[in-house]
Amino acid sequence: MHRRSFRLVLLLLIFALFLTAAPVAFAQTVSVGITHGSGGNATTSKVDPESGETVTIKAIPERGYRFDHWELVKGNLSLDDEKEEQEIVPEEDVELKAHFVPDVYTVKVEMDDQEGGSFSFYEKEFAPGDEVSITVKPYEGFQFVKWTSLDVELANASEHTLTFTMPRQNVTLTAFFDLITYRFRVVSGGGGTAGVEGLRPNRSGEYECKYGDEIELLAEANDNYLFSGWTATNGAHVTTPDSPSTSLICPASDFTVRAQFASAIKDLTVTSTEGGSVSPQEGKLRLGVENIMELFAVPEEGYVFSKWECSSEEGRFSDPKSASATFTMPDADCTVTAVFIKGGYKLTILPTVGGRVNESAAGNYEMNEQVPLIATPEEGYEFSRWESTVKGVVWDESAAETVATIPGKDVKITAVFTLKGSGAAGGVSDQDSDPGSGFPWAALIVVLLLSAAAIGLIIVRERYNLSYRYLIKKWMRNLFHREDDES
Repeated sequence: MHRRSFRLVLLLLIFALFLTAAPVAFAQTVSVGITHGSGGNATTSKVDPESGETVTIKAIPERGYRFDHWELVKGNLSLDDEKEEQEIVPEEDVELKAHFVPDVYTVKVEMDDQEGGSFSFYEKEFAPGDEVSITVKPYEGFQFVKWTSLDVELANASEHTLTFTMPRQNVTLTAFFDLITYRFRVVSGGGGTAGVEGLRPNRSGEYECKYGDEIELLAEANDNYLFSGWTATNGAHVTTPDSPSTSLICPASDFTVRAQFASAIKDLTVTSTEGGSVSPQEGKLRLGVENIMELFAVPEEGYVFSKWECSSEEGRFSDPKSASATFTMPDADCTVTAVFIKGGYKLTILPTVGGRVNESAAGNYEMNEQVPLIATPEEGYEFSRWESTVKGVVWDESAAETVATIPGKDVKITAVFTLKGSGAAGGVSDQDSDPGSGFPWAALIVVLLLSAAAIGLIIVRERYNLSYRYLIKKWMRNLFHREDDES
């Protein structure tokens, strides 16, 4: 080979070797910075790799913590921020930070459609591996059925206290409840029958209900008997105990409900005090409950009828102060008495506008007998005072509730009421109650004067064929001119 050719080939080989080694000799390095938050540590397989070199990064949580995510603080990088150990290929300076969170998960409690109990907790955090214990307490009338969960295996799902080991995830528990079925009996004493509307008893004569159910009761009395009431045991409460058709709400216990009946024929004794008698007859009578009997009190000479009295509070008179009255027989034996008084003086309650007085006040009384008086105003009125035909009879004439002492003569008493806010002592007249009801004489005079002036203005204008504007200016000029002359 020619020497010059050999030198050329050698030069080309040297140039090729330089091109091959140059990228290695002049390769660029980058920095990988790794930091971490509290709860763990982070590492990198290389701090100053060459650009494009593969680097392994790893987040290491401490006990009680777990890796949460990577944060790219500086630079651009393809990164899976949720993967705690991974390979990265940095092509420029980057800075990464590993974040950690406490290693806890939540246990949450739910109920099915039957909200039938309470729990030792409803939502709480636990670390994986912790022993979780939760207790359920059923409400009254409910029973616990079971626990269920899609997140953890439950070994004692039917027990009130549930225990399990906390997994590395949130857990939702569902508690199931059911209403307890209770049994009850409906019984009746002699004189009638009782049962439950719409239900049939079992072979043992018992009915079934669940807590909160409404039970319709129905009682029917036999001939010559009357229904007298319901009674119940173990917390059962009848809505209207005195009604043969009623209801009750099933309590959280077994119970018994009983219908009571009584004879519909009762003993009535009619009698009178000294000074009179009762018509049509006195003595012991047999009368059906709710039957009505007419009574007539007949006073002897020198006596007057005072009132009717009954030994039973359930006995009802049409008017206990009237000598002629009707009496309604109660569901009990009782005695009716006509009370007469010697001499007797009559107390009359006169009618009034704006209120009323207790009806039992009027009647015949003995001298110095004390009678309660109660005045009740109607809407829009207020009590003012008492007025009497005999002075000093009413103890406190300005009090709505007071007492009257019967004098030695007949007396008439009136309760006076006034409209609220009127301030009138003996009532309110139409004129006082409406200050605008008087005829407006002043307004009428002003209207008449203005009308006369307008008519005069029209006559002058028509006679002299003048305009209203000219007349008004002339009138104003004369008016002010006259004032100047006077001043």
